[in-house]
Amino acid sequence: MVGIPDLATPFGFASFDVVPAEPGGTTSITVTHYGAALGSPVYSPLDQFIMRRPVGARHGGRHPAQLARA
Repeated sequence: MVGIPDLATPFGFASFDVVPAEPGGTTSITVTHYGAALGSPVYSPLDQFIMRRPVGARHGGRHPAQLARA
């Protein structure tokens, strides 16, 4: 997939904030995308989203040791 270039803020990075065990039994990763205008040293947050899943829900809900036996 080819994206449309962002000419207003062509430089950027993403930060990832992980909460391994939230109340309610979930883990989350908050992703924040920062961008800067051409030639600017100032980065500002442009977008953010959160991914959540139940704690321990890796590999289709199976523990890695179970994958070797599958």
